[in-house]
Amino acid sequence: MALAGAEPGGQDMEANVWSVGKLFNNRGDVHFVLPRFQRPYAWERTEWQALWDDLLEVHAAGEQARHFLGTIVVVNEGPIEHVPTYTLIDGQQRLLTLSLLLHALAEGASGTTLRAKITDYLINQYEKGSLRYKVLPTEHYGDQKTWRDLVDNRESSESGRSRLLEAHQFFDRVVRQASSQQKISYSELFNSLISRLQVVFINLDREERPHQIFESLNARGRALEQSDLVRNYLAMRLPANEQDSAYGRYWLPIQDMFEERRSAGISDFLLNYLACRSGTFYREDQTYREFRRRMDGEFSKHEALVSELAVIKRHAGYFRSFLLPDKEPDCALRLRLFRFNALERTVVRPLLLHLYDAHYSRKLSREDLLEALDLLDNYLTRHFLANLHTGGLRRFLASLVREETLAELKRRLHRRNYPGDEQLRRVLAGLDLYRSGPNRRRLVYILLRVNEYLPQGNDVIPVLKEAPTVEHIMPRSPNEDWERHLSRKWNDPGNYDWYLNSLGNLTLVTQSWNSSMSNSSWSKKRESLRKHGLPLNSQYFGEGRPGDARAWNEQAIDARENWIIDKLLELWPDQRDGQPGGGYDPDRHPRPGFDYRNSKVPAINLFGKRLDVYRNSWNNATQLFTNEVAVSRPDFEDIANELESNSLVRSGGHKQLDNGWWLHFMWPSDAASYMLELADLCDLNETDWSISVRFFD
Repeated sequence: MALAGAEPGGQDMEANVWSVGKLFNNRGDVHFVLPRFQRPYAWERTEWQALWDDLLEVHAAGEQARHFLGTIVVVNEGPIEHVPTYTLIDGQQRLLTLSLLLHALAEGASGTTLRAKITDYLINQYEKGSLRYKVLPTEHYGDQKTWRDLVDNRESSESGRSRLLEAHQFFDRVVRQASSQQKISYSELFNSLISRLQVVFINLDREERPHQIFESLNARGRALEQSDLVRNYLAMRLPANEQDSAYGRYWLPIQDMFEERRSAGISDFLLNYLACRSGTFYREDQTYREFRRRMDGEFSKHEALVSELAVIKRHAGYFRSFLLPDKEPDCALRLRLFRFNALERTVVRPLLLHLYDAHYSRKLSREDLLEALDLLDNYLTRHFLANLHTGGLRRFLASLVREETLAELKRRLHRRNYPGDEQLRRVLAGLDLYRSGPNRRRLVYILLRVNEYLPQGNDVIPVLKEAPTVEHIMPRSPNEDWERHLSRKWNDPGNYDWYLNSLGNLTLVTQSWNSSMSNSSWSKKRESLRKHGLPLNSQYFGEGRPGDARAWNEQAIDARENWIIDKLLELWPDQRDGQPGGGYDPDRHPRPGFDYRNSKVPAINLFGKRLDVYRNSWNNATQLFTNEVAVSRPDFEDIANELESNSLVRSGGHKQLDNGWWLHFMWPSDAASYMLELADLCDLNETDWSISVRFFD
């Protein structure tokens, strides 16, 4: 059996169907080398059970039955000390699991000649060192030591980390159960295993670009993380005599930084690293593809590749500080990283990597780095408080790595959807910050920052003994005391839901305080808030303070809301040069939440060109605007996939675009929000586009 080569016009690669027995060389010598960059043993009970079920099924089907397990891909390294040696590219999980099953059968057949026969499929009897073992795991998480101990009948000290021992215990149990309950002998199971289970054995040489063949295989087994693909690529790119050094100096430290088991932490880092270096944020499933494209294009020589690994390792150290700010030794930087994490804006990390490395390279002073981080904190916090959607934020922030100076970074931040004070006041006046879990966590952070900002009279900032939680001053489920209070003081009971989750009605306490006081009467709750340890409460509700009110009604909630908003605008002031703007003009730039009923759209202005809208319809405007974007953006499909709005679809919509996509029908306000989000994703600022809106009675 022969398969086509890895590339058009390439050499054919040798591929044959082999039984498991032949794979282990029919008791002859063979040695499978796992590159240092291979991942640890990762299969779990699901895969173990599937292999065991396959064996029982093919055994029950009779001697002529065969079952295909998948593919084993190797590079033939020739003989080492007369032992045929192969570098294992794909199939290590499968090969190790088969070895574990063989060993469990040997254990079950202890004291018989069958045990010695099976052992010949696990070791090369007359060899020493690594060559003694037909397949030897990597050293990750003690896998290699665990396997050596199992095969050599020693008690393993690595069982707490390696998954191999757990797998062996599984196979030991099911083998014994099959023998005792199903009356299948160890000999029968062994013969079915080595003769009826098969693999496709693909034997390559180095010229066939084995990493590309590895990518194209869809063998059965646990799906690989993007970093697993990267690790394999590095193993195939680096000469064998340089792998140990590169692995020990660069990849292993990266791996240890994230304490990864399935590499997810490294995958996340690599995605952000690529965005940092390119200024483009790719989809998660594109991480490996873009990594390989960059390495093949810019680091084609292995010396350059090793140098780049050193740079990647340095950036991994930065990224670890972002994930675990307490690892950052500089207290000022540490404080700012904690703030970014509290705001849950992970999309800023590529830019943080860029800024950190600029500081490391002495292109950016510590003072400028701190100023840049404060700029980002200001922008992201105001962005959150203005309730602006985040669809284009990831792409925009990644693009900022191309800016050469702090002044240019500031200019770009202040030109793109920077909400002015008037806009923040307008949005916050009607915003429900309690509506979702993530928003609630951010609300806690925002109110804690206000609490820290309030003058304390000394250098001590009071903190809560327990984790803070959001408390509704006017409760969500009013008792009789509150119903009597509201019936006397509330001008419009219909506004209750509107004010319930407003900023003025929310504060911070501990969970125990919340539970004990949440439904207390207003007079009792007011007294408790006056004496509360947080300045956020005591400085507002204390005697003679703004919140020293006999009634808690619309006016009282509005007053506290304005007080908090004043503090927010002092904490995160409008930093634009000159007079701050008033936010979006609803007649020229749509804004989320604005009521566009009773309006028409005569035209769209894009890059100085006026585009008339047929029948002044909002839906025709969205079609016209999206068509223009689709024509000018080669990455339109990526942009479409990032839209939070579900208005743009592949098929079945209301309006079809010139490129075949469809738009659903949208009411005017939804259409306005959609166009604003699409403009953000395309990094269009207020000078690039606008709309003409005509309101009517």
